[in-house]
Amino acid sequence: MRKFTIDAEEYKKIVDAEKATQDKRISRKLKALMLRHEGLSNEEAGKQVELCSVRVSRLVSEYKKNGLEAFLQK
Repeated sequence: MRKFTIDAEEYKKIVDAEKATQDKRISRKLKALMLRHEGLSNEEAGKQVELCSVRVSRLVSEYKKNGLEAFLQK
């Protein structure tokens, strides 16, 4: 498993977006990103936010490819 790393500024943006959102689906996706950044595996993060490990992996890939703004629009 490769570690999902982002800089402190990006992490803060994710945390702030998670706190600001009213959408439970988006909140769950953002929490999965935060947990992955904190060092949890896809499986561990998925268990905490009730997503399968494959979905967490896809969320990380989607975030890396499209960034936070595109991630929040879905």
